Amino acid sequence: MSTSGDDDELKRPRPGRDPEASAPTGEFVPPNEQDAGPSNPIDDWAAKEEAKKEELAAKVDAGRITQPEAVYQTRRFDNENLALENATQTHEQEREEHRQSVEERADEHAQTLVEQANTMRELHTRFETLGENPIDLVEERQLHRSGGRENSGDHYHRALGEQRDDNDPYGSMERAALSEHAAFLQDQQKFEEQISRATSPDERHSLEQRKDIQAADYLASTSHRIADQSEIITGVQANEDATLYRMRAAGYEAESQELRDDYRQRTGQWVAANDVRPEEPAPKPQQQQEGQSQPKPAETSEWSDANIEMTDAKQEKLGRLHERYQEIEARSAARFDQPTRPVGRGQDV
Repeated sequence: MSTSGDDDELKRPRPGRDPEASAPTGEFVPPNEQDAGPSNPIDDWAAKEEAKKEELAAKVDAGRITQPEAVYQTRRFDNENLALENATQTHEQEREEHRQSVEERADEHAQTLVEQANTMRELHTRFETLGENPIDLVEERQLHRSGGRENSGDHYHRALGEQRDDNDPYGSMERAALSEHAAFLQDQQKFEEQISRATSPDERHSLEQRKDIQAADYLASTSHRIADQSEIITGVQANEDATLYRMRAAGYEAESQELRDDYRQRTGQWVAANDVRPEEPAPKPQQQQEGQSQPKPAETSEWSDANIEMTDAKQEKLGRLHERYQEIEARSAARFDQPTRPVGRGQDV
């Protein structure tokens, strides 16, 4: 027959939370008690399960609870463990669906930007008559929308700074869009790797939020640029396509703001507009020992996959982007009659 202390033990809503079992090692904390939020189940449940069983065995040996009570608590723990596994699977499935959705929309935006640059090329005579560089027209709209604040730190402006050629503004816009897209995909892949290596649910949740913030920022920025270029091409403000992409941009901006607010509330840190990139991994000890005078590779926003473990699908996608990029460069070379550069199939209008 159980003592009153044993009865109290059975009535406890959170087993293992009594003063004697509250030490950091082996403490059982149900999933809904975790600080990381309901969407991030703990990753070290196996260790906690083993610690809980050892704790119950010690209580049985000390006569504090009976064997049947220990079995009851073990079964309860196992049920919570099963619920956690199901939650983990659901969370991972949702993350994968979100990743695919982001990549599909990002691919669509990059392709649309390239197609718009081609359309502008077809209207080249009109822009010559206006005496306007289409790159400057887009930049003016972006500055107006941001209240005159330049956003020189994002992928697009870095890529545009590398690719801009006023003799071939349309090719510059195409190459910049593809470089921007490639850099975005690489950053997202780096985030995935860091998430897989996270050692705590809080770290994992923070990385997932930063990854999602970057995705929302990219999609908002490209949506605005597509809308701007649509209005430039048609000469019609708030046309059907522009309105659609403005609505998309507003949705992504609201999503980004909500994620930033939550991230700040959880961590006490604010994520600036140009500071949503994955941290670079620390140099390997072997590299540090072999010598500190190794040359550092030049930084670039194009196609660099050093220290990134790409999936086959991601490598194939970046390969296609690179081929398209080379085709655009070849077309520009043919247009300006530069025999030292490869000659492409297409000819500019």
